[in-house]
Amino acid sequence: LFQPSEEITGGSLEVIRSGVLEKYNVEEIYALHIWPKLEKGKIFTRKELLSEPIEVDFEIRGKSSHVASYKEGKDALYTGIELLHDIKKETDLIGNTIFHIGEVFAYGQRNIVCDNFLSKGTIRVFDDNSKNSIIKIIEKHRKRLKKQYHLEINVNYNHSLFPLINTQDLINKSLEYGVKLLEKPYFHSEDFSLYLKKIKGVYFLLGGGDIPPLHSSNFNFDEDILNVGKELFIKVLTN
Repeated sequence: LFQPSEEITGGSLEVIRSGVLEKYNVEEIYALHIWPKLEKGKIFTRKELLSEPIEVDFEIRGKSSHVASYKEGKDALYTGIELLHDIKKETDLIGNTIFHIGEVFAYGQRNIVCDNFLSKGTIRVFDDNSKNSIIKIIEKHRKRLKKQYHLEINVNYNHSLFPLINTQDLINKSLEYGVKLLEKPYFHSEDFSLYLKKIKGVYFLLGGGDIPPLHSSNFNFDEDILNVGKELFIKVLTN
């Protein structure tokens, strides 16, 4: 199965919508991903393997003024800093989750009270309880600061994927072919999770050994390990 746009738009959804799984009566689906720092040439998996990613954007609209008359303005920048700090401090207390902001934009001048603040980040969770707890924390601080500073604070979420949860009986079968069980999941995410909401399957990790991180500019690996993955797929398909 060739699937485009895994990293951009979640291409698996378009494959599912195309009806190809029904057309060919697909009952099981498997995938293999090279993974740095795992033992070279060995294949790993577990039931709860990868997290659910939730994109989150914060937009604050205040009121600009000259810094000499800063009390006449409504500072979106400082409100944004306070908001993100308070959310991060509280969400860090929730185990096995991530709340991370990777981009921040403030529009103004050095001597002007900022009237527009935008930040972009991600939430990573493995279950709905953790997700709902983080969203509840965000909403609590959004309402508090909106009331305190009298400005507009909007939060937008993009829930497009799910936690990647493999099918247990197929995992058990793969162990007979030398697949090893991981002790804990990763906070990475995969649109393969959409397939697993529809049909049974397993997502495997192929150990690349001591290689550069995924998505790094110098990523490289020993191509001979691909034969290990090929042999696994042959066993899965013929037994």
